[in-house]
Amino acid sequence: MDRNEYLEVRKEYNNQESQQTNNLDKYLLTISTGSFGLSFLFIEKITKGVILHPKILIYSWIMFVCSIISSLLSFVFSRDAHSKAIKEYDKQYQNPDYSFKTPIQDLFTRIFNWYAFGFLIIGFASFILFAYKNLMGE
Repeated sequence: MDRNEYLEVRKEYNNQESQQTNNLDKYLLTISTGSFGLSFLFIEKITKGVILHPKILIYSWIMFVCSIISSLLSFVFSRDAHSKAIKEYDKQYQNPDYSFKTPIQDLFTRIFNWYAFGFLIIGFASFILFAYKNLMGE
């Protein structure tokens, strides 16, 4: 592996970090916080203070908050995973016999991304159920 190839791969790691951080986490955070805020607007404008089944609403809020927290945790682990991957790649460049080790933070990043996505879906489903029950008067 020559120096230019090394620098290209290293640059790709940096690009992946930026891309992952700027896309998935941003969208999950935006959708989760937007949904959380939308639920307050729904209560104010649609239910006009008469809330049926508030436990479903609270459950959806908990899921949205869990999605936000999971997304933030995935961001933290992603940053650490990329930093460690770059160090691993540096070691491999300095010693071609060195075996690249994928950082454990990479696994945590993926896990928390899936949790964030799952919590968001459950939050949506809960809020839709809440909205339906309040609009239908059940």
